[in-house]
Amino acid sequence: MRRQGTIRTKGFSIIELMISVGLFMVLSAAIMSSMMKTQQTRRTNEIRSNLQDRVRAASEMIIHDVGQAGKTVAPDTLLFTSASFASASSSTTYTNGSGSTACGSSAGSTFQVATITTNNSAANLYLGESVLIDSGAATQEQGWICGSINLGSTSTLSVMRSASAANYAHAGATPFYPVGIFAEGILSQNRTGIASTSSQLLLMGDIDESGTPVLVRYKCSATSGNTGGTLTRTVWSFTAAANTTGNTATLLDNVICYFDYSDDAGSPYINYLPAGPSDHLNNYYIVQAVNLYITANSDSNDPVTGQPFTVTKSYENIQPRNMINAIAQDKVYRQWTPQTGIFASTTLP
Repeated sequence: MRRQGTIRTKGFSIIELMISVGLFMVLSAAIMSSMMKTQQTRRTNEIRSNLQDRVRAASEMIIHDVGQAGKTVAPDTLLFTSASFASASSSTTYTNGSGSTACGSSAGSTFQVATITTNNSAANLYLGESVLIDSGAATQEQGWICGSINLGSTSTLSVMRSASAANYAHAGATPFYPVGIFAEGILSQNRTGIASTSSQLLLMGDIDESGTPVLVRYKCSATSGNTGGTLTRTVWSFTAAANTTGNTATLLDNVICYFDYSDDAGSPYINYLPAGPSDHLNNYYIVQAVNLYITANSDSNDPVTGQPFTVTKSYENIQPRNMINAIAQDKVYRQWTPQTGIFASTTLP
């Protein structure tokens, strides 16, 4: 007889199953822990990088704008062409560059005032602006916009020029060009009227290179203690009414920041300027450099510590390159801050 064998099926014992499940749970926990740490690290790097990028972007914008301070339109830009040029037959003495009486009289140097009529708008001109009259070297001279300016399609304005100059008999079709840069591209903290402070930086000029001069303010709402402060940038046109609310953008929040200045408060900015009205120079102080200090906190907390990230940056010796270049090339001319429009403000909103 043939013996029939018994077939047995082997499997895991209960102990083996328990060991397998335990090992699987340990491995799963390790993998999950690693994944969570990876996510936390990624989130940490993301929050830190975002904060650093925001601080860098705001700082680079300030550095750019300080470099542009004082910039006017290109010197070969034609401001306007006269339709008629009524040369002055008498002289007057100069008073100051404020208001609409810049051609008034008081003790001081003597100047002639000519009346100019143009066939085009003088909307980009302002009181006190320097202009070059005529294009030929043989008849070219410097003048200063003063008196009332009619900003219609046909403009009438007064131009003051030194009585000691040649005072050429210009006629119709005389071209007028801009001169140099703003002598007060960065409004000094020692300035009379609206001025830069530790909490605000005031710049004037063609900052955005749009061909239109503007006043730009960077303002820190918190300079110490309060980490919930903001850094904002506000822009006004020169012709904006006094105390007008400008166009404001928030660059950073949860930030402490302040500005420091290197300026020559003891000596009015009179070097490299041609002969002309001098009493208004007492409001000029050259700002040679701006220092910026920023401590910013992230909007989100670190997923590990539960605390916000902090980035501290300092940018020192930010120079107004237009001013520095103009001094080197002897191109700083008389262009005082107009005391009309937004510059007539005693405070800024």
